[in-house]
Amino acid sequence: MVGAEHPPAVPYQPSLSPQRFLLACFDLVKCEDPGIPNYGYKIRDEGHFTDTVILYSCNPGYTMHGSSVMTCLSGDRRVWDKPLPTCLAECGGRIHAATSGRILSPGYPAPYDNNLHCTWIIEADPGKTISLHFIVFDTEVAHDILKVWDGPVESSILLKEWSGSALPEDIHSTFNSLTLQFDSDFFISKSGFSIQFSTSVASTCNDPGTPQNGTRYGDSREPGDTTTFQCDPGYQLQGQAKITCVQLNNRFFWQPDPPTCIAACGGNLTGPAGVILSPNYPQPYPPGKECDWRIKVNPDFVIALIFKSFNMEPSYDFLHIYEGEDSNSPLIGSFQGSQAPERIESSANSLFLAFRSDASVGMSGFAIEYKEKPREACFDPGSIMNGTRIGTDFKLGSTITYQCDSGYKIIDPSTIMCVIGVDGKPAWNRVLPSCNAPCGGQYTGSDGVVLSPNYPHNYTAGQTCHYSITVPKEFVVFGQFAYFQTALNDVAELFDGEHPEARLLSSLSGSHSGETLPLASSNQILMRFSAKSGASARGFHFVYQAVPRTSDTQCSSIPEPRYGRRIGSEFSAGSVVRFECSPGYLLQGSKAIRCQSVPNALAQWNDTVPSCVVPCNGNFTERRGTILSPGYPEPYGNSLNCVWKIIVTEGSEHSFKYNFWVEKQILNGIVLQIQVISFATEHNWDSLEIYDGGDMTAPRLGSFSGFCEGENRDFHKDTAKGDLLLSLLVCMEESPCGRGRAGHKDPRNSSPMGMAHGQVAKDLLTPALKEAEQGKTLHERVSSIH
Repeated sequence: MVGAEHPPAVPYQPSLSPQRFLLACFDLVKCEDPGIPNYGYKIRDEGHFTDTVILYSCNPGYTMHGSSVMTCLSGDRRVWDKPLPTCLAECGGRIHAATSGRILSPGYPAPYDNNLHCTWIIEADPGKTISLHFIVFDTEVAHDILKVWDGPVESSILLKEWSGSALPEDIHSTFNSLTLQFDSDFFISKSGFSIQFSTSVASTCNDPGTPQNGTRYGDSREPGDTTTFQCDPGYQLQGQAKITCVQLNNRFFWQPDPPTCIAACGGNLTGPAGVILSPNYPQPYPPGKECDWRIKVNPDFVIALIFKSFNMEPSYDFLHIYEGEDSNSPLIGSFQGSQAPERIESSANSLFLAFRSDASVGMSGFAIEYKEKPREACFDPGSIMNGTRIGTDFKLGSTITYQCDSGYKIIDPSTIMCVIGVDGKPAWNRVLPSCNAPCGGQYTGSDGVVLSPNYPHNYTAGQTCHYSITVPKEFVVFGQFAYFQTALNDVAELFDGEHPEARLLSSLSGSHSGETLPLASSNQILMRFSAKSGASARGFHFVYQAVPRTSDTQCSSIPEPRYGRRIGSEFSAGSVVRFECSPGYLLQGSKAIRCQSVPNALAQWNDTVPSCVVPCNGNFTERRGTILSPGYPEPYGNSLNCVWKIIVTEGSEHSFKYNFWVEKQILNGIVLQIQVISFATEHNWDSLEIYDGGDMTAPRLGSFSGFCEGENRDFHKDTAKGDLLLSLLVCMEESPCGRGRAGHKDPRNSSPMGMAHGQVAKDLLTPALKEAEQGKTLHERVSSIH
């Protein structure tokens, strides 16, 4: 064989018999398997014979050291021509035109070395942006830091820097290049990081995110869109509250940068209520801090401090509180560790708080709420869970009474009184009552709620509860489980009478939310809930009501939908009720519903009552119709772009209203008369535009903004110009809402498009429309509005 290696020749050994032969089999000699490098893999392996090759590659993020190709050599001894390559996570590098990849800390997954200064530069194709997704992140807090820069090295912008073990959120560039810089100090090393990068074509601004301890308003990210931010109580906004998406060539970015919310070190507080947080709360406060807060309220009020959380290093970090405006005022108390009072009340209208931390350990700190209250009055006692409060006067001698929600029973006296406390200051005479769901009880009245013990929290295992439900004698009991979730061994049984020997209506365990109880035959039922030992669950929320004994053949009455009407007033089993909407509204839901009888239960409608809504667009071909702004007569929403098309044919007569009226034919064309019934939008921001065609590329006939009513305008359309289509386009930009009947401000003080009240923008109308305005004869004219 050409190119094949043969074993050494074997001397010929003649056989003793001329008719016998000696055959021998042997393996071809191969190179030994060289293995696979750590963090690498084989691309191709041809079998380890002479002149065959193995091709290697490294996992994403690793760089190959050595040759990626190894060849098995010929000769007396089979060996590979090169040593096995290695795959290493290097300190820095330059990546160009890759669509995705991985950035690893040096030596990953082993801990990185000390005293590193590594720089990675990622360059994508023009018009693309780069996103980083963090898979692993663990560095020494405050000492080993990763920084990310957006844009070319010579003019890059610092996006973010991280240290510690918290996994960072994704981050995105606005340029087509990113720079990552990692620096480690001389001491502790951690496991490092693994970061996945990817590229994409930019078409909008990146998601600005929601700041920690803050909220965001606005989700649009197109050029020109704005987003507004607000911090939670106690936090201060660092940066501008409003940012705008800007496009510059192929770059999309927010201007200015999205803000952050921080718990600041000190400040002056003058509002009637607020929150004071230790620096960086809820994260540990930094060492060596000296922070002062001054609280001052109306001279007729005093201040209460309510401690929500308190955790400081004992004996080293302190919070001092003074009765006055500075540290020269009388000291109320110095607090450390986790010992702090529930509440502190001032004698005057100002307090001074001084926080001091040493140079070592930082703890989670404190969150303190402050409120003002009138002198000689108690503080607002607040509300109770599962209950309501009656009374708003907190002066001395006044009382507050609490009531529980349906299904709950009150614990402790329900009324508290404002009296002079032992410290000589106004205080409530007792603690607030509580509302609990009991285990069993007597329930009467025409309707009510029965709850499992401790609802909405899990019930306690190992108990049996009996609930007796009685409604007026001329009725029977109907019930439904609004929520039902028990352990499988725990059972709720309902009996058709006052004793468990009565007929069993239902026996439930597990999950049965929405389950309807069969109609009882009398005015009383008994529920027995048996909770065995072991696991428990949330329990049940049972709603009952008294219904007429004939309710199995009679459905409940049906109201008319708002902005519509009901056709039919018969609600017995088998009857059908139909619905229709007022002009301009669209029916959402069923046009007709039927009353159906249900064995052993109430008769029920087969569907819910529909609603009448205003659509944000539509095509209209009928001879007469109405167009309303979205939500009419309520204010329309922000950021709307609604298009209505009115399609007319030669020789036809059409009338519409947008709160508008449209009519008639003239000569070879068509005249559409618009009468403004009601019109109010935000002046110069929200507008109604009318185009002579099927889209916004057609000639514009008119544009309306502001306030006007009682106007009549004729719009002329020449039938020789092709399709007879007239479009009404309303573009309502994001801004304070206008209303259908009246705007959010007095619209009569401003006119649409800067003209006198009631005047149509004639300079925006086509010559054909102006001719119609000047009194061209109509074949037919309708003077009344239908």
